[in-house]
Amino acid sequence: MQQERDNRQRRLDLAVCLLIVLVSVLLHSLSLPIPYANAGAREEYRTETGLPYLTEMDSYLYCRLTEDLANGDISDYTLRHSRGDDPYISANATGEEGDVVMGLPILGATVYKLLSWIPGITPYHVIYWLAPFLASLTAIPVFFFVNRRLRSFGGPGRLGGLVAAVLVVTAQSFSWHTHAGFYDTDMGLSLLPCIFLLCYAEALLAKDLRSQLLWGCGSGLALCALSTFWRAYYAYFCIGAAAAFCSVVALLMAPFFPSGTFPPTPVGRR
Repeated sequence: MQQERDNRQRRLDLAVCLLIVLVSVLLHSLSLPIPYANAGAREEYRTETGLPYLTEMDSYLYCRLTEDLANGDISDYTLRHSRGDDPYISANATGEEGDVVMGLPILGATVYKLLSWIPGITPYHVIYWLAPFLASLTAIPVFFFVNRRLRSFGGPGRLGGLVAAVLVVTAQSFSWHTHAGFYDTDMGLSLLPCIFLLCYAEALLAKDLRSQLLWGCGSGLALCALSTFWRAYYAYFCIGAAAAFCSVVALLMAPFFPSGTFPPTPVGRR
């Protein structure tokens, strides 16, 4: 009976997550930046694919790399993937220098290959629409992270997770770089850190070694994927190392507290 109730709760949680993701995808797909919205996406703002142009210069840098990979044109420029090697853009124009991380072009080209059976699809279609779909998945790890943490302390887990997920996908700083037509690494920088933090928290709080290893591997894979989207990924490695250090300190100090744990064990974990 309890197992059936738990399964029903999991299905409900998953349904809530999917609903938030679908609404977020719709919201960010329909939001067109200026001047497209004001001009009604007139013909002069459209490419030969029928879609509007991308919205900033770095998007075109990743667009060219993705199209090269998708079309199998692995040129010397593509392999070196440095802003200084891009013949179409100046590093001074973007205020950035150095190598370009290749996680986004590889992901975009892979998605195109998987969807290439659709008639009329081009790499540009994937490039234009990928951001709202990928970034909206951020709602899932946020929902489960807040849900689990609040439930462990006896709080309204599902309600808290719902509020947190909605706040994330509707935040202005999130929406500004995750709308259709924005093809930059921001979509991965919102999703992957949340997956890393969720898996890492679950690994620290898991009761058995098998679960700890599985969640730990998940956090490691998320961190590896993040390293292909952001050169400063080590910031989250430092967060994980600090959390591990605090956990070791808590385990060493536990015998000195009456409850046997430090900090006190949340509801449901005693």
